[in-house]
Amino acid sequence: MSSMSFELDALRERIAESCRRYRVRRLDVFGSSVRADFDHRRSDVDFLVEFSDASPEGAADRYFGLRDNLQAVVGHPVDLVVRGAVRNPYFLQAIAREQRNVFAARMWYWRRVSGSIARSSGFATC
Repeated sequence: MSSMSFELDALRERIAESCRRYRVRRLDVFGSSVRADFDHRRSDVDFLVEFSDASPEGAADRYFGLRDNLQAVVGHPVDLVVRGAVRNPYFLQAIAREQRNVFAARMWYWRRVSGSIARSSGFATC
């Protein structure tokens, strides 16, 4: 048994393509995928997702589309947990102890610089 983290690094660009397609702000992996008890034959891959578009319109398409796409990329069943839907603080603490970022969307925003407006880039933080 071994961690799947190193394999996710090799798949990072394909995962990023999926995240951009389904408008993901941030994607983290947690659970056995980041620990030594990952079993390549039986384990699923747990992802924590935050979508940039939180509107209910198209939410099911984004969720199931991303989940199915991630399953195809990683070659394992995927449990996709939406960050905003988690209400249990103990579960959030358990995730926070072991989560590993896989994708953070590049965000463009406008800022005022010396009386003029400039476009800046940054990475989303959650």
